[in-house]
Amino acid sequence: MATQSAVIEESLHSRRTVATPTSGLPADVGCIVAGKYRIERLIGQGAMGAVFAACHEPLQKRIALKILFEEHLHSPETVSRFFNEARAAAGIESEHVARVLDVGQLETGAPFMALELLEGADLAEVLQQDKPLSVHDVVDWILQALEALAEAHSLGIVHRDLKPANLFLARRRDGTRVVKVLDFGISKFSGLMGAQPTFTATSLILGSPVYMAPEQLRNAKSVDARADIWAIGVVLYELLSGTVPFFADNVAELFVAVLEHLPASLQKCRADIPPELDEVVMRCLSRDVEARFQSVADLAVALAPIALGGDHPSVERIRHVMQTAPEWTGRHTKRPRPRKRVQRLVAAAIAAVGVGGLATGLMAAHQSTTSRSAGQPTGVRAAHVESPSHP
Repeated sequence: MATQSAVIEESLHSRRTVATPTSGLPADVGCIVAGKYRIERLIGQGAMGAVFAACHEPLQKRIALKILFEEHLHSPETVSRFFNEARAAAGIESEHVARVLDVGQLETGAPFMALELLEGADLAEVLQQDKPLSVHDVVDWILQALEALAEAHSLGIVHRDLKPANLFLARRRDGTRVVKVLDFGISKFSGLMGAQPTFTATSLILGSPVYMAPEQLRNAKSVDARADIWAIGVVLYELLSGTVPFFADNVAELFVAVLEHLPASLQKCRADIPPELDEVVMRCLSRDVEARFQSVADLAVALAPIALGGDHPSVERIRHVMQTAPEWTGRHTKRPRPRKRVQRLVAAAIAAVGVGGLATGLMAAHQSTTSRSAGQPTGVRAAHVESPSHP
């Protein structure tokens, strides 16, 4: 063992180790960071950080390393959000969530997160390349995602930022595909996961507006698991029709559309949509939270008959997880339905996040693009890199 340890130590010190990056990125290719991770290449970057393909040198295992940009180190909220993502993902034991392998700080003080390295593409990329998507494929992928959400909701975690770009279709070694839910950076904690990290008033609009439930637009802090069910409804609608159910030419119109308008029937967008699937999606998109599916188990049961073969292995696993979940994952107190508040809500939302950033995200979704990292190639990914439109 002593000889093996000496070989590993010599290997680490024989490589170039630089505490301060010279490339303008959080780390330089070829460097050893955190004493054990050799940076191989940049996968992608966004406003908050960058993701690298790296190798855990002592174990000779390839991983993905997500690192926060140095300029955000003085923002307690941004750092909290980064570790919030690691904590939430690490607490969920499911093959449908990207595994967190390590977390810590680099020599520069920048927080990092080591994750499993995924090969494949997110569903936003898949939609762009392969539309129209098969109904059976879409239902299969969503049921897999619901397995991850069942585990999260059972722990009192609400994702709050579900969208095609955060659902990754990864390839297993045997060639089969599995959906992984990514980016728990703005997830809400309760129950077993402890206290919710504090976000400032400037971050009240958390998430991607096109996929946000009406109650999340009003107050992101008070949402429950049914906000994720709304987002899944939007994702289903987009994957099946190629467009989102609510879009507009500006921020104010988007908020009005989500808060007041009804989406067009999926069957009007695509003739081969089964009427029962149209009904499921429209129920997900009910503005009245009590009229939606009350849990991901209810939604999974409704989707199961539409799956290939009329059944799906995820359904029983989801039902089992939710049946054994603590009480706080059940229904919440019914919220009063607000009336004549749309103009005030729109004004407050615009003031909270700024017209520019929100409009950028809105137009991107309207054009069926994604908030993926600039320059990030299809094929390998670890977790969603923060997009410039995020708070």
